[in-house]
Amino acid sequence: MSKKILVVDDNITNLLIIEEVLGLDGYDVARYESPVKARDEIDTIKPDIILLDIAMPELDGYELCKWIKEESEFADTPVIFVSAKVSVEDRIKGYEVGCYDYITKPYKTDELLAKIKVACQTVDSRKSLKDEVEDIWQTAMEAMSSAGEFGEILQFLDKTIGCSSYDELAKLLLSVTSSLDLSCSVQFRHSAGINNYRDSGECSPNVCDLMSKAAERGRIFEIGTKLFVNFENITLFVKDMPSDNPEQKGRIKDLLPIMLNGANAKILSIESVIALRKKRMGLKRVIDKTHEALLETQDKMNEQKEMANKLLESLIQEMEAGFMTIDLTLAQEEYMIKVLETKKTEMVNLYEGNLQLDSVFKNIIDALNSVVNDN
Repeated sequence: MSKKILVVDDNITNLLIIEEVLGLDGYDVARYESPVKARDEIDTIKPDIILLDIAMPELDGYELCKWIKEESEFADTPVIFVSAKVSVEDRIKGYEVGCYDYITKPYKTDELLAKIKVACQTVDSRKSLKDEVEDIWQTAMEAMSSAGEFGEILQFLDKTIGCSSYDELAKLLLSVTSSLDLSCSVQFRHSAGINNYRDSGECSPNVCDLMSKAAERGRIFEIGTKLFVNFENITLFVKDMPSDNPEQKGRIKDLLPIMLNGANAKILSIESVIALRKKRMGLKRVIDKTHEALLETQDKMNEQKEMANKLLESLIQEMEAGFMTIDLTLAQEEYMIKVLETKKTEMVNLYEGNLQLDSVFKNIIDALNSVVNDN
């Protein structure tokens, strides 16, 4: 594509000569006799190279060059002065206002073309460098975005350690997807049933049904701008993927499975904790009932002990009274009383032994309670 060259000179003859020379060499020339008009229309012209005379009415070359460098969008465009002013002071002044090169009148055509060729090479080099810098900057920005997004995922995985319920885990997960500018819903599947969540409001029945059906469609399932990411116990539904940004879309598709893999593991962990908690509560109820039964048994044994003592005491008293009516020797009476007292003592020892057995059961129950409470 030919370069566009703006030529400004109040002398029409000079303009026509330059236009012809440059036109023959393949350049697209825009010539202006009025520097003011050239200034006003420079945004439309969009020149690659600018040639200026210095001594012009209304606005001289120095003033126009200074305006181009300081106030226009063409500060990087090479400006070449073509002038009869050849003193060192004139050249210095030209460079002070930002000119790229200086051609003195009268000039040779070869010199003019050579300097314009060099200026064009400079333009191409600058453009190439600018494009390269923009590419590097874009790459750096993408790397920074990717690092930031990956940082969000790492923080999520770290924070899942503190989640003790499905609700907490869902809230944490959807906060991360919101920070990635994604509108999402998520479904948790576990032995107790299915939980559905949305980043704002309730999850509609239609979306809940979609997530259940999409769970059977592989790890990643796409329909237009909609994305489903599936693991055994979790499905994430992304309502609108950033289709206008392929790089961001690719990063998201790489990062979401990492996050959901961690969330899936946490669901299994929460499910195990809940199951263990239920077992512990069941064991606690059994222990409590056993303890109640032992206490009741102990009370009944104490009652029976008292009743047995009273019966034996009554029997001894009645036999002592009966001895008065039967013909027994004193030795016989003492023997009978001794036998009854011995049996009474044996019975008391039997009950005491049962009470010691109750103490053993109590120690076992206390040990079981300690295990349950520690877990």
